[in-house]
Amino acid sequence: MLPKTKLKIKLNSSTYVIIILAIVFNVAFYAYVYKALVSLTDQLISKAVNAGTIASESLIKQKDIEVDILAKLDALADDSVPLSDKLDILNSYKGKKEMLRIFLVDANGYAISNYGEELNFKSYDFFKRALQGSTSISEPIYSYHEKIWVTAAAAPIYNADHRVKGALVVFYDIKELRDVVQNIDIGVDTVSFITNTDGIVVVGNAEEITKAVTSAGTIPKNKEGFQSLRNLQYRAIELLNGTGEYTYNGVKKYAAFERIQDSNWILVVAVPVENVYRNINYLSYTITVVTVCVVCIGIFFSLRSGRLNKNLAVEKTKMSGVLDSANMFSIELDAGRKVIQANRNFLRHTGFTKHELTNINLVDIIPENYKNDFYTIVNKIMNEEATNEIDIPIVTKDGTLLYILWNSCNLNDKHSKAVTIEMIGTNITGIKEYEQKIQRLAYFDQLTGLNNVTFLSEYANSIIASGSKKRMAIIYLDMDNFKYVNDMFGHSVGDTFIVDIFNRITSIENEKVKVSRHGG
Repeated sequence: MLPKTKLKIKLNSSTYVIIILAIVFNVAFYAYVYKALVSLTDQLISKAVNAGTIASESLIKQKDIEVDILAKLDALADDSVPLSDKLDILNSYKGKKEMLRIFLVDANGYAISNYGEELNFKSYDFFKRALQGSTSISEPIYSYHEKIWVTAAAAPIYNADHRVKGALVVFYDIKELRDVVQNIDIGVDTVSFITNTDGIVVVGNAEEITKAVTSAGTIPKNKEGFQSLRNLQYRAIELLNGTGEYTYNGVKKYAAFERIQDSNWILVVAVPVENVYRNINYLSYTITVVTVCVVCIGIFFSLRSGRLNKNLAVEKTKMSGVLDSANMFSIELDAGRKVIQANRNFLRHTGFTKHELTNINLVDIIPENYKNDFYTIVNKIMNEEATNEIDIPIVTKDGTLLYILWNSCNLNDKHSKAVTIEMIGTNITGIKEYEQKIQRLAYFDQLTGLNNVTFLSEYANSIIASGSKKRMAIIYLDMDNFKYVNDMFGHSVGDTFIVDIFNRITSIENEKVKVSRHGG
């Protein structure tokens, strides 16, 4: 009987050892996955905020570029062109429905729109910045003509002496900015809004924001039920970038915020804390139950591993979905610059399949004149320097150019050595094409296709500024009695005559001789 008793004790001791090992292993395993899920959740919210700020920055820059280029039109600087003609020209450029009204403003703030309304912008900050030579976009202001909230973009207008003579102001519908905020979705009850550093809420997507904000756009200090939200707003204003929490209707919410570059606006994104830690709480419950069932320890390892991988895959899918919904590109490269993976948005726009792209070195689909910029990015990232807003286009599968504004960083291993490079980009092809179109209108005569007087002025000034001692001559030709040609034969004949004359003159044009037309 004694040997059997010893054997029973030995078996019980082994069981205890297995139980202790199982508990130790599961606690360690839980701690590891807990940390991974917390980190992944934080990345998810931070990437949502970053994607939103990049989309907002691109939208603001697009408006600045549009207004700045329009302000450089020859006719606006030419005092001999009647005001009515200038307004007609501006009206012809109002091609976008978001471009509601265009105002010509003199140095005293007196403004007249392309529809004939008169206003005075003298007291507005965006007009004052334009007089100082800066292009900017305003906070939302209420348009009594449109009966909606709008933003005003202002750019300086220069005279022939390159001095500011006034400003061009364009009213834009705020709908595009509101769409950017509403498209940020990282789960149930996502709250997102933009506030400026003066405490004014620009746009928001949730009922709690609309209820908290007064007609002046602020969250009052003592408004019942919204003190916690106001505290978060002022934390964002103070820190500009970071995280925080607030409580609304008894629900605690976790928030991340980031300043929109080149503006005093801050994007805030928040989700209920319960949503953030739902997977973590579920993990804790599951491991506790499975640990008690040590008899099934082998099955536990298999099932738990699959479930954790599924959780991580779901979180990564959500992260990718945020970028896709914001029309963003996301690619990951290894240290040799070879593509590891890319999101659906990048594949759809470039035309490559996932299999084709993973066999491509990214530098192979970058235009030759941009490859040095790409190598510069890679070197900075390998030295643990993040890069912001680098314009590098991609050659798509069908050979067209896709212009992309990139932000990049590295993902380090435990020894802080760069393992992969993550690049997030915004498609700015439309902005580039629109900019090129407007640039051509600004620097080329529409009838003859020649350079106009704005180009000639900048070209001559660049030669003078370079300090070159080479001689330079300017020959000004005029056609006498040209008015009689138009009066007798009509403007179409006059235009044909002008084109024919300039076709002959341009036969002498070369790298040392520039020909331009002074219209009007």
